[in-house]
Amino acid sequence: MKIRSQMNRVVGGISHAAGQLSRQQRRSLERRRRKEPRPSLVPESLEARALLAVVVPGYEVTQDWGSGFQGSLTLENRDVEAVENWTVSFDYDADIGSIWDAKVISRDGDRYTISNAGWNGTLTPGRSVSFGFIGSGDTTAPTNYTINGEPIDGVAPPADDPPTDTTDPADPPADDPVDQPTQPLERISATLTVVSDWGTGFTGDVKVSNAGDTPLEGWTVTFDFAGEIGSLWNGEIVSRNGSTYTVRGASWNSTVPAEGSVNFGFNATPGGEAAVFENIVVSGIHNSPAPDQPTPDQPPLPDPDPGSDPVTPPADPGDGGQGDAPVDDETAGLNSGNLGDEK
Repeated sequence: MKIRSQMNRVVGGISHAAGQLSRQQRRSLERRRRKEPRPSLVPESLEARALLAVVVPGYEVTQDWGSGFQGSLTLENRDVEAVENWTVSFDYDADIGSIWDAKVISRDGDRYTISNAGWNGTLTPGRSVSFGFIGSGDTTAPTNYTINGEPIDGVAPPADDPPTDTTDPADPPADDPVDQPTQPLERISATLTVVSDWGTGFTGDVKVSNAGDTPLEGWTVTFDFAGEIGSLWNGEIVSRNGSTYTVRGASWNSTVPAEGSVNFGFNATPGGEAAVFENIVVSGIHNSPAPDQPTPDQPPLPDPDPGSDPVTPPADPGDGGQGDAPVDDETAGLNSGNLGDEK
Protein backbone atom coordinates (compact mmCIF):
# COMPACT_ATOMS: atom_id res chain seq x y z
CA MET A 1 0.00 0.00 0.00
CA LYS A 2 2.78 2.33 0.90
CA ILE A 3 4.67 1.36 -2.22
CA ARG A 4 1.62 2.22 -4.40
CA SER A 5 1.21 5.60 -2.74
CA GLN A 6 4.87 6.39 -3.25
CA MET A 7 4.62 5.44 -6.91
CA ASN A 8 1.61 7.69 -7.35
CA ARG A 9 3.51 10.62 -5.86
CA VAL A 10 6.46 9.95 -8.16
CA VAL A 11 4.22 9.80 -11.24
CA GLY A 12 2.40 12.98 -10.16
CA GLY A 13 5.68 14.80 -9.74
CA ILE A 14 6.87 13.73 -13.15
CA SER A 15 3.59 14.89 -14.74
CA HIS A 16 3.78 18.22 -12.93
CA ALA A 17 7.38 18.68 -14.11
CA ALA A 18 6.38 17.81 -17.66
CA GLY A 19 3.55 20.36 -17.47
CA GLN A 20 5.94 22.97 -16.18
CA LEU A 21 8.39 22.21 -18.95
CA SER A 22 5.65 22.41 -21.54
CA ARG A 23 4.52 25.86 -20.30
CA GLN A 24 8.09 27.12 -20.26
CA GLN A 25 8.61 25.92 -23.80
CA ARG A 26 5.43 27.63 -24.92
CA ARG A 27 6.46 30.89 -23.29
CA SER A 28 9.90 30.67 -24.86
CA LEU A 29 8.43 30.11 -28.30
CA GLU A 30 6.03 33.01 -27.78
CA ARG A 31 8.88 35.34 -26.83
CA ARG A 32 10.84 34.26 -29.88
CA ARG A 33 7.87 34.98 -32.16
CA ARG A 34 7.49 38.44 -30.67
CA LYS A 35 11.13 39.23 -31.30
CA GLU A 36 11.07 38.14 -34.93
CA PRO A 37 10.56 41.06 -37.40
CA ARG A 38 7.17 41.12 -39.00
CA PRO A 39 6.68 42.01 -42.65
CA SER A 40 5.60 45.66 -42.93
CA LEU A 41 2.44 46.53 -44.81
CA VAL A 42 2.61 49.75 -46.85
CA PRO A 43 -0.83 51.13 -47.68
CA GLU A 44 -1.29 52.04 -51.35
CA SER A 45 -3.48 54.90 -52.47
CA LEU A 46 -5.94 53.53 -54.98
CA GLU A 47 -6.70 57.06 -56.08
CA ALA A 48 -3.04 57.75 -56.84
CA ARG A 49 -2.68 54.45 -58.70
CA ALA A 50 -5.70 55.28 -60.85
CA LEU A 51 -4.57 58.79 -61.78
CA LEU A 52 -2.68 57.42 -64.77
CA ALA A 53 -5.94 56.55 -66.47
CA VAL A 54 -8.48 59.07 -65.22
CA VAL A 55 -6.87 62.56 -65.10
CA VAL A 56 -6.24 63.83 -68.61
CA PRO A 57 -4.29 67.03 -69.35
CA GLY A 58 -5.09 69.24 -72.32
CA TYR A 59 -2.77 71.96 -73.68
CA GLU A 60 -3.68 74.76 -76.08
CA VAL A 61 -2.01 77.87 -77.48
CA THR A 62 -4.85 80.37 -77.77
CA GLN A 63 -2.87 83.26 -79.26
CA ASP A 64 0.64 83.71 -80.65
CA TRP A 65 2.05 87.13 -81.59
CA GLY A 66 5.60 86.06 -82.37
CA SER A 67 7.50 87.42 -79.39
CA GLY A 68 5.12 85.72 -76.97
CA PHE A 69 1.95 83.69 -76.73
CA GLN A 70 -1.04 82.93 -74.52
CA GLY A 71 -1.62 79.33 -73.49
CA SER A 72 -3.94 77.29 -71.33
CA LEU A 73 -3.79 73.94 -69.57
CA THR A 74 -6.88 71.90 -68.65
CA LEU A 75 -7.01 68.96 -66.22
CA GLU A 76 -10.04 66.72 -66.72
CA ASN A 77 -11.05 64.22 -64.05
CA ARG A 78 -12.65 61.15 -65.63
CA ASP A 79 -12.80 59.19 -62.38
CA VAL A 80 -15.65 58.85 -59.88
CA GLU A 81 -13.47 60.15 -57.02
CA ALA A 82 -12.36 63.75 -56.49
CA VAL A 83 -8.70 64.81 -56.53
CA GLU A 84 -8.12 67.18 -53.62
CA ASN A 85 -5.65 70.09 -53.52
CA TRP A 86 -4.13 69.26 -56.90
CA THR A 87 -0.58 70.20 -57.91
CA VAL A 88 0.63 69.49 -61.45
CA SER A 89 4.24 69.22 -62.65
CA PHE A 90 5.55 68.93 -66.20
CA ASP A 91 8.54 69.52 -68.47
CA TYR A 92 8.12 72.63 -70.63
CA ASP A 93 10.62 74.41 -72.86
CA ALA A 94 8.83 77.79 -72.82
CA ASP A 95 9.25 80.54 -70.24
CA ILE A 96 6.05 81.31 -68.29
CA GLY A 97 5.97 85.01 -67.48
CA SER A 98 2.55 85.31 -65.81
CA ILE A 99 -0.24 82.94 -64.84
CA TRP A 100 -3.84 83.13 -63.64
CA ASP A 101 -6.19 80.68 -61.89
CA ALA A 102 -3.08 78.85 -60.58
CA LYS A 103 0.34 79.55 -59.01
CA VAL A 104 3.87 78.62 -60.08
CA ILE A 105 5.45 77.28 -56.90
CA SER A 106 8.76 76.08 -58.36
CA ARG A 107 10.82 75.82 -61.50
CA ASP A 108 13.88 73.60 -61.84
CA GLY A 109 15.33 74.02 -65.32
CA ASP A 110 12.48 73.08 -67.65
CA ARG A 111 10.51 71.39 -64.86
CA TYR A 112 7.53 73.44 -63.61
CA THR A 113 5.38 72.73 -60.57
CA ILE A 114 2.06 74.57 -60.47
CA SER A 115 -0.54 74.49 -57.71
CA ASN A 116 -4.21 75.39 -57.64
CA ALA A 117 -5.43 78.87 -56.77
CA GLY A 118 -7.29 77.75 -53.64
CA TRP A 119 -10.82 78.27 -54.87
CA ASN A 120 -10.33 75.63 -57.59
CA GLY A 121 -8.31 73.13 -55.53
CA THR A 122 -10.83 70.28 -55.81
CA LEU A 123 -10.94 68.44 -59.12
CA THR A 124 -14.42 66.96 -58.92
CA PRO A 125 -15.44 63.82 -60.85
CA GLY A 126 -16.49 64.42 -64.42
CA ARG A 127 -15.32 68.03 -64.34
CA SER A 128 -12.18 69.92 -65.30
CA VAL A 129 -10.16 72.91 -64.16
CA SER A 130 -8.13 75.22 -66.37
CA PHE A 131 -5.51 77.91 -65.94
CA GLY A 132 -3.98 80.31 -68.40
CA PHE A 133 -0.60 81.93 -68.78
CA ILE A 134 1.57 84.22 -70.89
CA GLY A 135 4.72 82.60 -72.21
CA SER A 136 7.58 83.08 -74.63
CA GLY A 137 9.78 80.73 -76.61
CA ASP A 138 8.91 77.23 -77.77
CA THR A 139 5.16 76.49 -77.86
CA THR A 140 5.58 72.70 -77.97
CA ALA A 141 3.22 70.93 -75.56
CA PRO A 142 4.50 69.97 -72.08
CA THR A 143 5.52 66.38 -71.34
CA ASN A 144 6.03 64.07 -68.36
CA TYR A 145 3.00 65.24 -66.39
CA THR A 146 2.49 64.34 -62.76
CA ILE A 147 -0.37 65.33 -60.48
CA ASN A 148 0.16 65.24 -56.73
CA GLY A 149 3.42 63.42 -57.50
CA GLU A 150 1.84 60.61 -59.53
CA PRO A 151 2.39 60.30 -63.31
CA ILE A 152 -0.47 61.08 -65.63
CA ASP A 153 -0.73 61.27 -69.37
CA GLY A 154 -3.20 62.09 -72.10
CA VAL A 155 -5.54 59.54 -73.62
CA ALA A 156 -4.83 58.76 -77.28
CA PRO A 157 -6.55 56.33 -79.68
CA PRO A 158 -4.75 53.00 -80.20
CA ALA A 159 -2.14 53.09 -82.95
CA ASP A 160 -3.66 50.06 -84.69
CA ASP A 161 -7.15 51.59 -84.77
CA PRO A 162 -6.92 54.57 -87.16
CA PRO A 163 -9.88 56.95 -87.31
CA THR A 164 -12.52 56.07 -89.86
CA ASP A 165 -13.09 58.52 -92.69
CA THR A 166 -16.84 59.11 -92.79
CA THR A 167 -16.70 61.59 -95.67
CA ASP A 168 -18.95 60.63 -98.52
CA PRO A 169 -16.92 60.75 -101.76
CA ALA A 170 -19.95 62.28 -103.44
CA ASP A 171 -20.00 65.21 -101.04
CA PRO A 172 -18.14 68.34 -102.14
CA PRO A 173 -15.07 69.18 -100.07
CA ALA A 174 -15.70 71.51 -97.17
CA ASP A 175 -14.41 75.04 -97.35
CA ASP A 176 -11.04 75.64 -95.79
CA PRO A 177 -11.32 77.12 -92.30
CA VAL A 178 -10.80 80.83 -92.16
CA ASP A 179 -8.04 81.85 -89.79
CA GLN A 180 -8.90 84.52 -87.28
CA PRO A 181 -7.35 87.79 -88.34
CA THR A 182 -4.33 88.90 -86.43
CA GLN A 183 -3.31 92.41 -85.68
CA PRO A 184 0.33 93.49 -85.67
CA LEU A 185 1.67 93.71 -82.13
CA GLU A 186 2.28 97.44 -82.41
CA ARG A 187 -1.42 98.07 -83.10
CA ILE A 188 -2.45 97.10 -79.55
CA SER A 189 -0.77 98.79 -76.61
CA ALA A 190 -1.14 99.88 -72.99
CA THR A 191 0.28 103.06 -71.47
CA LEU A 192 0.49 104.14 -67.84
CA THR A 193 -0.23 107.69 -66.73
CA VAL A 194 0.51 108.75 -63.15
CA VAL A 195 -2.50 110.85 -62.18
CA SER A 196 -1.33 111.70 -58.65
CA ASP A 197 1.88 110.92 -56.74
CA TRP A 198 2.41 111.69 -53.04
CA GLY A 199 5.71 109.86 -52.60
CA THR A 200 4.59 106.92 -50.53
CA GLY A 201 1.93 106.03 -53.09
CA PHE A 202 0.30 107.09 -56.33
CA THR A 203 -2.85 106.86 -58.45
CA GLY A 204 -2.37 105.49 -61.94
CA ASP A 205 -4.46 105.17 -65.08
CA VAL A 206 -3.76 102.58 -67.79
CA LYS A 207 -5.08 103.16 -71.31
CA VAL A 208 -5.50 100.03 -73.43
CA SER A 209 -5.53 101.06 -77.10
CA ASN A 210 -6.56 99.14 -80.20
CA ALA A 211 -5.46 100.77 -83.45
CA GLY A 212 -6.70 97.83 -85.53
CA ASP A 213 -9.83 97.68 -87.63
CA THR A 214 -11.47 94.87 -85.60
CA PRO A 215 -12.47 94.80 -81.89
CA LEU A 216 -10.11 93.28 -79.32
CA GLU A 217 -12.16 90.91 -77.15
CA GLY A 218 -11.24 89.54 -73.72
CA TRP A 219 -8.19 91.77 -73.35
CA THR A 220 -5.56 91.25 -70.67
CA VAL A 221 -2.57 93.40 -69.74
CA THR A 222 0.49 91.77 -68.16
CA PHE A 223 3.25 93.90 -66.66
CA ASP A 224 6.03 93.94 -64.09
CA PHE A 225 5.62 96.29 -61.13
CA ALA A 226 7.88 96.26 -58.08
CA GLY A 227 5.25 97.80 -55.77
CA GLU A 228 1.88 96.78 -54.38
CA ILE A 229 -1.45 97.51 -56.06
CA GLY A 230 -3.94 98.15 -53.27
CA SER A 231 -7.17 98.81 -55.17
CA LEU A 232 -8.20 98.73 -58.81
CA TRP A 233 -11.30 99.82 -60.73
CA ASN A 234 -12.71 99.23 -64.25
CA GLY A 235 -10.82 95.93 -64.29
CA GLU A 236 -9.69 93.07 -62.06
CA ILE A 237 -6.40 91.45 -61.15
CA VAL A 238 -6.55 87.82 -62.29
CA SER A 239 -3.07 86.78 -61.18
CA ARG A 240 0.12 87.92 -59.51
CA ASN A 241 3.35 85.96 -59.68
CA GLY A 242 6.06 87.80 -57.80
CA SER A 243 6.20 91.27 -59.35
CA THR A 244 4.25 90.24 -62.49
CA TYR A 245 0.59 91.25 -62.59
CA THR A 246 -2.13 90.29 -65.07
CA VAL A 247 -5.23 92.50 -65.30
CA ARG A 248 -8.31 91.91 -67.40
CA GLY A 249 -11.32 94.06 -68.17
CA ALA A 250 -14.53 94.24 -66.20
CA SER A 251 -17.73 92.82 -67.65
CA TRP A 252 -18.65 96.19 -69.18
CA ASN A 253 -15.30 97.00 -70.83
CA SER A 254 -13.85 93.61 -71.76
CA THR A 255 -13.85 94.55 -75.46
CA VAL A 256 -11.69 97.33 -76.90
CA PRO A 257 -13.49 98.70 -79.97
CA ALA A 258 -11.71 99.04 -83.29
CA GLU A 259 -9.60 102.20 -83.34
CA GLY A 260 -10.66 102.82 -79.74
CA SER A 261 -9.49 102.38 -76.16
CA VAL A 262 -10.58 101.50 -72.61
CA ASN A 263 -9.07 102.51 -69.27
CA PHE A 264 -8.61 101.08 -65.81
CA GLY A 265 -7.30 102.85 -62.72
CA PHE A 266 -5.64 101.85 -59.46
CA ASN A 267 -3.91 103.00 -56.27
CA ALA A 268 -0.48 101.57 -55.50
CA THR A 269 2.60 101.98 -53.30
CA PRO A 270 5.24 103.28 -53.36
CA GLY A 271 5.30 106.31 -55.61
CA GLY A 272 8.17 108.35 -56.97
CA GLU A 273 10.65 106.50 -59.15
CA ALA A 274 8.92 103.18 -58.47
CA ALA A 275 5.71 104.30 -60.21
CA VAL A 276 6.55 102.58 -63.51
CA PHE A 277 5.38 99.47 -65.37
CA GLU A 278 7.82 97.32 -67.32
CA ASN A 279 7.49 94.51 -69.87
CA ILE A 280 3.89 95.43 -70.74
CA VAL A 281 2.11 92.83 -72.91
CA VAL A 282 -1.45 93.23 -74.21
CA SER A 283 -3.34 90.20 -75.48
CA GLY A 284 -6.84 89.35 -76.58
CA ILE A 285 -8.80 87.98 -79.53
CA HIS A 286 -9.56 89.83 -82.74
CA ASN A 287 -12.79 88.83 -84.44
CA SER A 288 -13.61 90.25 -87.85
CA PRO A 289 -17.16 91.51 -88.40
CA ALA A 290 -19.38 89.42 -90.65
CA PRO A 291 -18.93 90.44 -94.30
CA ASP A 292 -21.67 92.55 -95.80
CA GLN A 293 -24.05 90.58 -97.97
CA PRO A 294 -24.13 92.01 -101.51
CA THR A 295 -27.46 93.45 -102.62
CA PRO A 296 -28.77 91.48 -105.60
CA ASP A 297 -29.11 93.49 -108.80
CA GLN A 298 -32.59 94.13 -110.12
CA PRO A 299 -33.29 92.10 -113.27
CA PRO A 300 -33.33 94.32 -116.40
CA LEU A 301 -36.67 95.24 -117.91
CA PRO A 302 -37.58 93.20 -121.02
CA ASP A 303 -36.85 94.86 -124.35
CA PRO A 304 -39.88 95.79 -126.43
CA ASP A 305 -40.90 93.35 -129.16
CA PRO A 306 -38.99 94.47 -132.24
CA GLY A 307 -41.75 93.03 -134.48
CA SER A 308 -44.46 95.41 -133.24
CA ASP A 309 -44.86 99.03 -134.40
CA PRO A 310 -45.21 101.76 -131.83
CA VAL A 311 -48.80 102.73 -131.16
CA THR A 312 -49.67 106.37 -131.63
CA PRO A 313 -52.47 107.58 -129.33
CA PRO A 314 -55.62 108.68 -131.14
CA ALA A 315 -56.27 112.36 -131.80
CA ASP A 316 -58.45 114.35 -129.45
CA PRO A 317 -62.01 114.36 -130.84
CA GLY A 318 -62.33 118.01 -129.90
CA ASP A 319 -59.67 118.93 -132.39
CA GLY A 320 -61.78 117.78 -135.31
CA GLY A 321 -59.62 114.76 -135.86
CA GLN A 322 -56.40 116.77 -135.55
CA GLY A 323 -53.98 116.23 -132.70
CA ASP A 324 -50.92 118.13 -131.68
CA ALA A 325 -48.91 116.25 -134.29
CA PRO A 326 -49.88 115.67 -137.91
CA VAL A 327 -51.42 112.25 -138.56
CA ASP A 328 -51.11 110.61 -141.94
CA ASP A 329 -53.71 108.30 -143.46
CA GLU A 330 -51.71 105.12 -142.80
CA THR A 331 -51.30 105.88 -139.10
CA ALA A 332 -54.92 106.88 -138.74
CA GLY A 333 -55.97 103.58 -140.24
CA LEU A 334 -53.76 101.67 -137.77
CA ASN A 335 -55.22 103.57 -134.84
CA SER A 336 -58.70 103.01 -136.11
CA GLY A 337 -58.06 99.29 -136.41
CA ASN A 338 -56.71 99.11 -132.89
CA LEU A 339 -59.67 100.88 -131.43
CA GLY A 340 -61.95 98.52 -133.31
CA ASP A 341 -60.24 95.54 -131.77
CA GLU A 342 -60.77 96.95 -128.29
CA LYS A 343 -64.47 97.37 -128.96
